[in-house]
Amino acid sequence: MLTNKRNDESQSTGDVRAFNAAIFAPLVIIIFIGFTLWSTVYASEDNRFEVNARLSLRSIGSSMLAYQASNDAKYIGSYYAMLDSGYIQEGDTLETMIEHYSLSWEVANTHDLVGYTFISERMMNRFTIIAWPDKPHSLRTYCITEDQVVRVFDPYSYYELEDIYSWRPVL
Repeated sequence: MLTNKRNDESQSTGDVRAFNAAIFAPLVIIIFIGFTLWSTVYASEDNRFEVNARLSLRSIGSSMLAYQASNDAKYIGSYYAMLDSGYIQEGDTLETMIEHYSLSWEVANTHDLVGYTFISERMMNRFTIIAWPDKPHSLRTYCITEDQVVRVFDPYSYYELEDIYSWRPVL
């Protein structure tokens, strides 16, 4: 009789373990699938904003070159000059031009730099447009310069924020 009692106890303990495993395995799978879907949605949304920022900067850079080619002095346009001449859409501001980004816009034309000797024509007119993210912990900072290269700032590398030409080029 004692052996039957022990067998009954071990069988009931075994049933409880099997029952817990039967609940635990699907629960883990559901949590894994839920987390994967959640992270995919949010990661793809942030990625969409970053792709939009890069494409918008390339478009702005092309507009800068078009503006420069259209004026006799070959000056690069300030934000307001580009807006007034129609190279930037009416209603766009530095804060709203790119979704989840604000822009800083710097232009240096030869008339701004009186007294400097220039090595080449390329050094004469310069611009830098930086797209600063509204969510700096989930979106990256991008810029474009007169060489039409879009660059990304990586705070965890050797790049310096002030030296945009040291930022990693984005293809």
